[in-house]
Amino acid sequence: MVSLARLDDVVASHPGGLDYDVGIKGCRLSGGEQERVAIARALLKDPKYLILDEATANLDAKTEDEIDEGLSALMKGRTVILVAHHYAPVKKAAYVVVMDHGQVVDSGAPAELLERNAFYKSLSQSD
Repeated sequence: MVSLARLDDVVASHPGGLDYDVGIKGCRLSGGEQERVAIARALLKDPKYLILDEATANLDAKTEDEIDEGLSALMKGRTVILVAHHYAPVKKAAYVVVMDHGQVVDSGAPAELLERNAFYKSLSQSD
């Protein structure tokens, strides 16, 4: 789980490795490190249903690409609701709901939305 969440470098960089005291609510970890720990914990829990709200928002593009394998493994065989404000996390989704100011404005397969929804298409081009 550590390697799927790309935590190897985090564990190696902190004194005590896996026994490092991360502080209350992980305050001694960066936002990206906290997200990767949360992903690893979810992988260990192996839930049937999973809600990921901006799961990679604090990660740089390189790290996000690196943990894509872990996220794919995490999502496989379960129902996942993924909230994201950019395209990268949802590009492999089976079904996408596009919302604007709290209202559903479109839904469908990602490829369909790229063809018909200007807002969704603009997200794909900004990543």
